[in-house]
Amino acid sequence: MKALKKILLPSFWIVIVYWPVSFLVYSLKWDNLDVILPFRYFASQCFENGIFPLWNPYTALGYPVYADLQSPTFFPEVWITSIMGGYTNYTLHFWFVAYLIIGFLGFRRWLSSRGIGPYVSTGYALMYALSGFFVGHGQVIFATVAGAFIPWILYFYNAYRQSPRLIHLVGIFFFAFLLITGGYPTLTLQLGYFMVFMGL
Repeated sequence: MKALKKILLPSFWIVIVYWPVSFLVYSLKWDNLDVILPFRYFASQCFENGIFPLWNPYTALGYPVYADLQSPTFFPEVWITSIMGGYTNYTLHFWFVAYLIIGFLGFRRWLSSRGIGPYVSTGYALMYALSGFFVGHGQVIFATVAGAFIPWILYFYNAYRQSPRLIHLVGIFFFAFLLITGGYPTLTLQLGYFMVFMGL
């Protein structure tokens, strides 16, 4: 019960602070509606109909959609959403808020693993989830995805350096897979440089 409270209370604050998006009062804009929603909708419709999305004939006179990071064919979010009925503007809002909560949990876990107390780590993690990075990148979900998974990679990387166990290595690979297939490539590269710096 205590662990559930540690997740639900901060999640409640994230939902409330982002209430225009959480309660669908205002829509996410720009790239989310122009690019990301149509491409993910196409990929989810392909999966729903038993077709692996290799080629999109509807955009730019056709192109290999599986190779485009804007249509993350290999990202599990697309598979899950396809099973649940496909993409709409509503599901895009749900995923945006869900990534904020995932980022909060990862950032708090990373700070806690570095010896920072529970109240301070929760406070900093809330500041992270409510920061200008996520507000400013509310137009492009790739950056939100990257911001959600980078703290988890840092946590497992730090845990592996302190205690090299298989579970820590699996955590690094799992969240790195999510970051590479669904996150913003520039942030992935920057994380790689940062991890090399941490390792040295």
